[in-house]
Amino acid sequence: MADEAKPSGDGQSPLHVLIIGAASAGLTIAQGLKKARQTTPSTSKTPSANISFTIFERDASDGRGYRDWGMTVHWSAGYLTKCLPQSILDRLSETQSDQQLDFDTIESFPVHNLETAEILKLVPLVTPRRVSRKRWRKLLMEGLDIQYGKNLKDISYPPEGGVTAHFEDGTTATGTTLIGVDGSKSATRRHLFGEKAALTTLPYIMFNVVVQYSPEHTEQVTEAMHPFCHMGYHPEGTMFWISVMDNPDPGDISKKTYQMVATWPGTLTPEENTSSATRLEVFRNRIKNYPPPFGNFVQWMPDSTVAYPDRIAIWDPLPVDHHGGRVTLAGDAAHNITFHRGQGLNIALLDAADYVGAMVKVQNTEKTLEEAVEEYGKEVLERGTAESKMSFLSTRTVHRWEELMNSPIMKDIGVGRLKKDKDGGVKE
Repeated sequence: MADEAKPSGDGQSPLHVLIIGAASAGLTIAQGLKKARQTTPSTSKTPSANISFTIFERDASDGRGYRDWGMTVHWSAGYLTKCLPQSILDRLSETQSDQQLDFDTIESFPVHNLETAEILKLVPLVTPRRVSRKRWRKLLMEGLDIQYGKNLKDISYPPEGGVTAHFEDGTTATGTTLIGVDGSKSATRRHLFGEKAALTTLPYIMFNVVVQYSPEHTEQVTEAMHPFCHMGYHPEGTMFWISVMDNPDPGDISKKTYQMVATWPGTLTPEENTSSATRLEVFRNRIKNYPPPFGNFVQWMPDSTVAYPDRIAIWDPLPVDHHGGRVTLAGDAAHNITFHRGQGLNIALLDAADYVGAMVKVQNTEKTLEEAVEEYGKEVLERGTAESKMSFLSTRTVHRWEELMNSPIMKDIGVGRLKKDKDGGVKE
């Protein structure tokens, strides 16, 4: 079975976009294209209403039963207004990790010395919002028709124009252009780069767990924590973070959960990595003797807490052969970075907004498809390369105490977007 082939993006014919991946970037692109065609003036000679799209997701369902974690939206918030309809923008609070917190009141959060518990610095935040990945994705799915169970197998480029996606289930879909937003292990990237698409695992141990404490300990954790997060670095090379994961009922603390993340140099032995229980023991042993409240956060974890075999992996961006504008990448597929600067979601949302803008330019005959995608790809490569380097440097630095104390991380660089300076370098 195949989707109907669509004409090329010449501004006069319908422009059909194949979106491979239904996570944050892919859903934002879909909502942005939908919004663009609904808001184009009726007087336009080449209305953006001609833009159509199909979304393909490799998971077999909408993923509500899958693993959840928190994400931070800060400087990219403005790009959401370009892509999301007002009906979704008005409900973004539903996606908050802490539904009871007014995030607009949070101007900064403290970074601690995990050896002494003293505050090292305050990190400024601009329109911060911690969101649940599952609830964020659920909201952005509204009003979209998503085809599930579609594992991309190959991509071909018909001689008459357009692009065809081939899936593992034997089906195909043909459109004008394709964008791969299929995550860190992107099949689209693998098609474009072969072996060069592989992730590089960095030599750090990582834990990312969701914890549900006893009611007594929940009260104590709530009292001890900064409302946004409690985090810090230890001279022995540990980074630690805890924040609220879910807080649906202000009258029932038994439903409140937390996300804890910790990283340090090294790798788990096969024995340590045998099961969730063995991994949890490694986590406890590393943190439990840290001063209150950090040691308490870990000591009080129930034994039922699930510790997954996580890793920190990166993919440094490479120039994409866009095949005349018929294929490109966005989000983690285009630049899989480390998380210590909290930039992954934010630059993915910028990618999404820029891609929607590029498609509107094509449909409105401001640019050809090849010109628009090449221009978009150049921007994604440039900012992805800069952020990849900065994020990698941050990850390395936060695990080296002396280097950390003398680094821009503790002085200038927070969680803002990187920008070019007058000499062609980057800064926040």
